[in-house]
Amino acid sequence: MRIPVLPLIIFALCVSCSKTGNTPTPPPPVSDRPDTLVNLSHPTPLDTLGDWVRIGRIATTLEDTWFTSNTDGIASNDSSLLITHDKGNTWAPVPNTRYSNLYNIQFLDNQNGFVQGPNSLGITHDGGASWSFKPISSTNALYFQFVNMTTGFYGDMPGLHKTQDAGDHWASLMTYTQNIYPFYFLDSLTGYSMNNGILSKTIDGGISWSPKSTVAVPFSTTGYFRMQFIDTLTGYCGTANGLSKTTDGGKTWTINLAQTPTYYIIPHFFDANNGYCLLSRTIYKTIDGGLNWTISCQLSGDFFSGFHMVDMNTGFASTFAGYVLRLK
Repeated sequence: MRIPVLPLIIFALCVSCSKTGNTPTPPPPVSDRPDTLVNLSHPTPLDTLGDWVRIGRIATTLEDTWFTSNTDGIASNDSSLLITHDKGNTWAPVPNTRYSNLYNIQFLDNQNGFVQGPNSLGITHDGGASWSFKPISSTNALYFQFVNMTTGFYGDMPGLHKTQDAGDHWASLMTYTQNIYPFYFLDSLTGYSMNNGILSKTIDGGISWSPKSTVAVPFSTTGYFRMQFIDTLTGYCGTANGLSKTTDGGKTWTINLAQTPTYYIIPHFFDANNGYCLLSRTIYKTIDGGLNWTISCQLSGDFFSGFHMVDMNTGFASTFAGYVLRLK
C-alpha cells in the first residue's frame, strides 16, 4: 500500500487517508511528501542495511515497488510508473502512465498486474510494459487487492467496494463509519475487513459479513495499515500499537511486533512461519511466525513507502525519498 526532526509529529501529519496525505482527517489525498521536509538528497551513513543494498535514487519520491522476478520490476511515483529488467540497476519511464499518485502495485503473475491511485486503476497484461487505465468512482481510494484478473476490491472513506469485471463497475460491500480500515481476501468468496477495530468475515464474496473479534483491535491512530491472512485461522493486521496476529480466525488478537506509536505497517508472509513486516522505516524478518523478529533493514532518516519480497532471500523496497533497495 508509505522523519528525523520531530519524527512522530511530522509523520502523523503526513499519513492519513492517503499513503502520504498531509491532512489529519480524510478525504482528499495530497501530494506533499516526507522528502520535502528533510534533506534526503544523500543517504545517511547511520542506516542499518544489513544484507540490503541501496541501488540508487530513481525519482524525487516513490510510492511502491513490485518485482515479478529477481530481475523485472515496476515502481510508482507521484506521477507515473517506472520499469526495470536488470534487478533495479537501471529504470525507464513507462509510456502513457502519467497519472497522479499511483499508490499501490500488485501482480498476479509475471505478466498480469494492477496499479491503484486515489481515483484510478491501471491494468497490464505484458509485465508492465504497457498499461490501460480506468477511473475509480472515488477521490481517496487507499487499499486495493485483486484475487484474479476480474475480481478485485478497494477501500476508501465511504467503505469497501468490489468489481467483478476488472474495474468497469464497482459495487459497495461495506460502509466504514470512521476511518479507512484494512481488508484481505483469501479468494473471491472468503475475506476479512477491520471496521472500527472489529474484524468481520465474509464467505460469500462480501454479500454478508459476520463479526469475529471479541476484543477490538486498537485503531485509535489514523495511518496506513495492511492486513494479510495466511489461511482461515492465521492472519496479521497492522495497528497503531504494532503488528497484531490471530490464530483463531480473528476472534482474538495479540500484538506480534510491538511499536508505538506506529502509522505505517505492511506484513508480507509466505507461510505461517516465514515472513517480513515493514514498519515505517524498518523491515523486520521472522522465521517462527513472529515469536522472534530480527531487523533486516533500517533507515535512519528516510521512510519506506513499499516493499515486495520475491522469496525469503530476494526482495526490493522503495522509499518516500525516491530510493530503491535490494536484498542481496
